[in-house]
Amino acid sequence: MIRNRTLFAAAALAAIAGAAPAEGTGPTLVRKASSVGVSAPLREVAARAPAYFRPPRPEVWERVNERNPKGERRRSGRSSDAALQRMASATAAMPAPSANFAGMTAANNTAIFGGGPPIPPDPNGDVGPDHYVQMVNTLVRVYSKTGAPLTPFFAIDDLFATVGAPCAETDDGDPIVVYDPLADRWLLSQLCVETTAGREHELVALSTGPDPTGTYYVYDFVLPNDKSNDYPKFGVWSDAYYMTNNQFLGDTDTFAGAGAYAFDRAKMLVGDPDASYIYFDEDDINSEVSGQLPTDLDGVSLPPAGAPNLFIDIRADEYGDPADALRVYEFHADFANPESSTFTPRSDVSLAAFDPRDTGDRNAVAQPPPADEGDFLDSLAGQMMHRIAYRTLAGGVQSYVLNFMVNVSGEDPTGDPAKFQAGIRWVELRRNAGTGAVTVNNQGTYAPGAGTPATGRDVWMGSVAQDRAGDIALGFSASSTTLFPSILYAGRLAGDPAGQLAQGEATLQAGGGSQTTPADRWGDYSAMSVDPADECTFWYTNEYYETSSSSLWLTRIGSFKFPSCTPEAAATIQGTVTDCASSNPLPGAVVSAPNGYMRQSG
Repeated sequence: MIRNRTLFAAAALAAIAGAAPAEGTGPTLVRKASSVGVSAPLREVAARAPAYFRPPRPEVWERVNERNPKGERRRSGRSSDAALQRMASATAAMPAPSANFAGMTAANNTAIFGGGPPIPPDPNGDVGPDHYVQMVNTLVRVYSKTGAPLTPFFAIDDLFATVGAPCAETDDGDPIVVYDPLADRWLLSQLCVETTAGREHELVALSTGPDPTGTYYVYDFVLPNDKSNDYPKFGVWSDAYYMTNNQFLGDTDTFAGAGAYAFDRAKMLVGDPDASYIYFDEDDINSEVSGQLPTDLDGVSLPPAGAPNLFIDIRADEYGDPADALRVYEFHADFANPESSTFTPRSDVSLAAFDPRDTGDRNAVAQPPPADEGDFLDSLAGQMMHRIAYRTLAGGVQSYVLNFMVNVSGEDPTGDPAKFQAGIRWVELRRNAGTGAVTVNNQGTYAPGAGTPATGRDVWMGSVAQDRAGDIALGFSASSTTLFPSILYAGRLAGDPAGQLAQGEATLQAGGGSQTTPADRWGDYSAMSVDPADECTFWYTNEYYETSSSSLWLTRIGSFKFPSCTPEAAATIQGTVTDCASSNPLPGAVVSAPNGYMRQSG
């Protein structure tokens, strides 16, 4: 059945810290969670029979990228790419998958909800010392590293059942899972488009311990204004959990800028009901920012104390910007004195020329028959793709890797899929610890076969990460008029020639069919992460089709490792927290060290 929209009671509203300021009265807003609870252990969640039908919410699945404000400013004309890698490396040294197993599927959605599954599935996941956690639109599942399911696939609302109305029974999607290596915890999230006093919600769950099959502190945060919350993405940092989103006016497709959030990590890790967020409405700073992402930390070697989280977006002369570049903002969150928090634009970081345009609608990426031109897929032009992965390399080097889709046809593709061909621009940035200056250390456009838009291969839906040796791996979807959408990955060693993914490419999963729905949506994001057990093994998840159909997508999860990367030496500190009066051990005592390290006694 379709549930009625329900508003919070006055008592719940009173729990929200402070009223929202009038638009434009200040750059920050601080608000506590409206509801905090503890979930049931995920390992005990019962597999749900499809006893009732909750249809997917079309306005949720369709709102992402419904209107691209950059695309509306596009300029016509030919454009070239100054960092193009036209050929796959002849080295062919990319390692084969060491783990390769099935993730969740469209059929899993139907088994729980009945009816058709959501499109796109938004496959993503992250890896911890002993587990892999995957989320897709409406579902969660925990796996061992060999692919054994450790929980049933279950609806996201089972995780958030204790937050109460109006979001406890919603599965509105845009899920994200990230692992916090400093605390050995898991963060899982989804949006909720139900409203409280006209404001939507973001649901955030933090595992109460290192085991992702256990219980979670679950938070329901009412968002700061009547702008709709879309495409939320999280990043782990030592002082906060940072989030970006795209904002729209109500349920319309009118773009209303980006939002920048910092959630109080220290309080959320212990289930403190006073946990709050700090918010900047970037529409007040730059109304054209969209598709921006925060930085997500890999490894336990930290940046310098006080280093800000970098939020990054794309600039392009095809969109009317002065040059092809990255917009970089520094977010300093101060939860002790929120009014001292800052969100500061830095100088743009220039990139080699690229063309970020696609056809101007979602009908862009080619597929083989039975799909026809009306079934071509969305390229997500103008979006920074999940994740911006940060790592402190040897010698304290602050390194960031990111990626986004570019057009490598050499032609203006507006309105014509035959003139569009997708490639992936990957970039490695470095931040100077002394000055804070951000510069390009390496960049390239991966697009073997570029310049053959009518029949050539498209590569898109990328995700990139970096191991402890500075090696880079890029996972992506690949498709053409003769290649069913497949899951591939390519990479480079730290010493390889600049601008090249010189280790070749490998296939995680060959596609067996095309997506034939005219909705054109594909993925919206995928996820490349690095195993904290050795800081060398890459893990990747993405979607594919086994046979051509309108919506029967599947996902795959796999891992691989460059043989030259050696595991990071690790140390373990053990101790017992003791009650002075009774001499008994104290469970649940928080032990913290500077810069975000944290554990609790068992």
